[in-house]
Amino acid sequence: MPTIHLTKLDAAKRQLVAAVELYFRDGDPVSVHTLGWSAYTSLGDLGKHRGVPPNFFQHFLAFCGNDKEKRKKLALMFRHARNFFEHAKDDSDATLDFDPILSVGTISDAILHYEILSNNEFVPSLFLFTSWNFLNQTDKHEPHLRRFIEGVFRGAFVAAQGNRAKYYADAMPLALELEKIFSQKDLSTVDPKFIGTLLDAVGLNPSKQTLLGGKS
Repeated sequence: MPTIHLTKLDAAKRQLVAAVELYFRDGDPVSVHTLGWSAYTSLGDLGKHRGVPPNFFQHFLAFCGNDKEKRKKLALMFRHARNFFEHAKDDSDATLDFDPILSVGTISDAILHYEILSNNEFVPSLFLFTSWNFLNQTDKHEPHLRRFIEGVFRGAFVAAQGNRAKYYADAMPLALELEKIFSQKDLSTVDPKFIGTLLDAVGLNPSKQTLLGGKS
């Protein structure tokens, strides 16, 4: 296998994509968490160097100010699962009751950080993770993004009936069409039916309403 030249951002993206793919395929939760946390911490460090607002974990640490002991305890709380999975030097007999839901918040925050650091690169698998979590939530935060996600992915979500693997398989073709549009590559190959779906999702389908939102 040839040598792979990587930047720190490349490595974090690969870890995130691998974590998300494992998540949707009901892969090993420990591996999902380990990959997700590794990307999460790397992206947080990159963000500090580039002036990006701190991620969730670093934001909490900032509240501790200069209280080193408090910062240490809080850091250990957030890192407990990761440390358990990666180290056994001082706690070889330890056990852990791990809740995989911890990985969802970690990966979600890492994805947001990656989007900022990559100048909003559209990565299909990462967007599907975001869309899956949006569609599973009952609160109505970020209504414009929710409307867009529901307009494009609601059908796949309903058909999946809670099955993550089915949602990922059915929604991926839609995400790949979005990638063409956001990257402005291969636009001539975008499915015309998908264009109609996309315009409906953002409320700009001229066959149904004017650009100002009134009925035509």
